[in-house]
Amino acid sequence: MLNRTRWRCGALILLALAFGPPALAASGDSPAAGWIPPKLGTETPTDSPFSIAGRPVRQYVIGATTSIGPGFRDSGGPGITVRPLVALEVGRLTVSTGGGGSLLSFGNVDDPKERRGASLSLVQETDLRVSLGLRVSSGRDPDEINGVEQLPGVKRTVLGRISLSFSLPGEWSGVIGFNQDILGNGQGLTVSFGLGRVWWLNETTQMQLGAGLVWADKEHMDTMYGVNSVVAATVGLPAYAPKGSAREISAGVGITHALTRRWIGFASLTATALMASAANSPITQRTVLPSIRFGFAYRCCN
Repeated sequence: MLNRTRWRCGALILLALAFGPPALAASGDSPAAGWIPPKLGTETPTDSPFSIAGRPVRQYVIGATTSIGPGFRDSGGPGITVRPLVALEVGRLTVSTGGGGSLLSFGNVDDPKERRGASLSLVQETDLRVSLGLRVSSGRDPDEINGVEQLPGVKRTVLGRISLSFSLPGEWSGVIGFNQDILGNGQGLTVSFGLGRVWWLNETTQMQLGAGLVWADKEHMDTMYGVNSVVAATVGLPAYAPKGSAREISAGVGITHALTRRWIGFASLTATALMASAANSPITQRTVLPSIRFGFAYRCCN
């Protein structure tokens, strides 16, 4: 398993070198499916990672976001989570958490990007963008599953990510992302696919529509949804060895509104459904997850 992880890490590095120089940075939580891809911009890359088309770009977003919804492994009612929302952009280098990266380019039709975690844009063309990044993936607490005691937890880990964003006909856009656990904590490889479109309802209000699919390899599925025979005998669940498969599919709609020149409000509604091996796992107590997210943020200064 260690050799397989090293091989995948090597493949990610080779792909990154093929498109441009690598970069190291901190990261935020890894997103699930349901990302709403923005329309690609038209900026021209330069030799410096701290400028776009020869123009220095430095801006930040700070705010808070509230999420309401249940968990897949939670048999209780909807939970409420309040998180900080922060993003910093310096040229083609972006660091963000809490979804703040998606607000950096709101209102600038020439510069919308996918910005999640920490990333460096390696290729920035009119119809194609290639980015290399790092993200922190959430694990699983030992007591996260209601009614099941002594189930081992899963460590948080760092994911190396390569993403390709591209334009599609009819103002649609898409993204493909490859995420590999580079610390060997069992979260394996996932591949995400996203499709979406943006509409401007007026000069200050934007609506986003999107859908996503996530595929996960056997290592990831076994860590997050499997139950080995030793654990099964301890926790009272049947042994379960899932295969690599499509993990989840999701769809969502969102609204972003400029309250003032600097203040932004946003809200979204997303539904995510587990599929195949993930849905059939004995530790899965809910296969469909609706969620509401809303918040406010302050953006400054380019």
